Amino acid sequence: SADSMTSGDISLATGAAAKGVSGSVSISTGASATSGDFSVSGGKVELQAGGAAGNTGATVQLGVGDSNGAGAMDIAAGSSSDGAGGAMNIISGDGVSSGDVLVASAAATGSSGNVVIKSGVSAGDSAGAVALEVGSSAATAGSFTITSGMSEKSAGGNVAINGGASSSSVGGSVAIAA
Repeated sequence: SADSMTSGDISLATGAAAKGVSGSVSISTGASATSGDFSVSGGKVELQAGGAAGNTGATVQLGVGDSNGAGAMDIAAGSSSDGAGGAMNIISGDGVSSGDVLVASAAATGSSGNVVIKSGVSAGDSAGAVALEVGSSAATAGSFTITSGMSEKSAGGNVAINGGASSSSVGGSVAIAA
């Protein structure tokens, strides 16, 4: 209750299955001319699919309903009024070989969407850095490739690497070394 020091827990789960397939859990808003919002919040929110002893583990899928004007999906870490905001980590699973991580816009019959990776603007201190790195290896290290898109009917895409401009000091430099 509101007067208690600690509120109660709510758990939604299907039962375990020794040999077959365990049940699914689905929570969704109904379809309509304007569908309702779906919100999950709390001190710690964990979405986890069940493991599998001898087969492939289940998938966790977050999606927005289809529409003439499709809804957006925002995944954001918490803000802080007097310290650092929360971090966000997107990490593939480990194993003999770790899983892939793909960030891509969908294919389209018209123009496909942009993919933007950038750090936030800073009003009074240094803006954050963006680092794209290939992991180290005891054997052969991975390669790093930047390729612009090809075109069948027009010019191919450009690749531009620019140092930042400055209105009050020296602009940033670009260093490329083997």
